[in-house]
Amino acid sequence: SSLLEDIVEGFRYIRSNRVVTSVLVITVIMNLFAFPYLGMVPVIGKDVLGLSPSLIGVLAAADGCGAFFGALIVAVFAQSAYFRRIFLVGSTVVLLAVLVFSLSPMFGLSISVLLIGGLGLAGFGTMQTTLIFVEVPAAVRGRVLGVLTVCIGTMPIGMLAVGYLANWLGTAHAISLMSVCGLVAISVVMLRWREIR
Repeated sequence: SSLLEDIVEGFRYIRSNRVVTSVLVITVIMNLFAFPYLGMVPVIGKDVLGLSPSLIGVLAAADGCGAFFGALIVAVFAQSAYFRRIFLVGSTVVLLAVLVFSLSPMFGLSISVLLIGGLGLAGFGTMQTTLIFVEVPAAVRGRVLGVLTVCIGTMPIGMLAVGYLANWLGTAHAISLMSVCGLVAISVVMLRWREIR
């Protein structure tokens, strides 16, 4: 088959499988509205929380620590019947954690919510690819994973948006607005593609 036929077949399969469609849409939502906060953690740490560079480093590492322990929990306890829910709940937890982080005036609260957000990140990240492998036949899996990579690649658009919003509204308000938009978008996905629940 030709390259064009392969691409068309991949998109045709994505449209036919509502779970895969919802995974890809949520991936775009997370990369546009949730993950761009990462670039603003040093700004929040310095300007809002008044932290030293070393404590800003601790703050930036918090979600990674949470994700590490979350991945261990998922690896040990996750059962296939709950993969979709883990993905959806993890995505929602990340967005909620980012929202609370943007509103937090205290280092202790900020690091706590980022640790919790890291747990959610583990649920989102591990199930993102797992659901593709579980749902998609081997014959088209590579093409669907390619589309997943393109969806992940939308994060620079979100980084650009949060940068412009931060310049206009302030960093904390920009992150708050982005996370609220992400939560609204996730709610729409839950209503539109109920299979993901």
